[in-house]
Amino acid sequence: MKRYALIPTSLPGYIEGLLFILLAHVLLLAEGIQWDKEHLYFKSTWRPWVEKHWHYSTTLGHGTIYQSKAGDRIHQHEPIHIRQIDDMLILSFIIGILCGAAAGSFWWFLGIWCSGIAWQLPNFLTAWLRGGDPYRDSEHERSAYAQSDRNTPAGMDWLSTHRGI
Repeated sequence: MKRYALIPTSLPGYIEGLLFILLAHVLLLAEGIQWDKEHLYFKSTWRPWVEKHWHYSTTLGHGTIYQSKAGDRIHQHEPIHIRQIDDMLILSFIIGILCGAAAGSFWWFLGIWCSGIAWQLPNFLTAWLRGGDPYRDSEHERSAYAQSDRNTPAGMDWLSTHRGI
């Protein structure tokens, strides 16, 4: 039940995710909108002609478009990005309230809160500046892959083996 408490502070992510999936449907890039009740996000599937050119499942805000043949690992990986976005949106919500109150401006609050969606973007730059691949070596990708990796001794993902830490 506590997870529903994040919905109000993650509202910009839900709006962005839904718009992302609706736009993909209007442009005939994706099909089959669904609501994932377990992880609380919108999901869809790329159309076959798109999959020939784009070989990735893609998450934007609280919306994910999967490859039709995406396996369990990818279906565990992408919701991790949703949780990362929740983290950034609650932080941007709090900072937005503080800055908006200090400036006496609702627009400051709203701008800072909504900008939380983009707070993962510096990860690409820092990964590249460290000499890595901007995408694969970004900390949010490395984290998602580590948490969805089933090559742990117990055959469980990293997150399941580290509950309670």
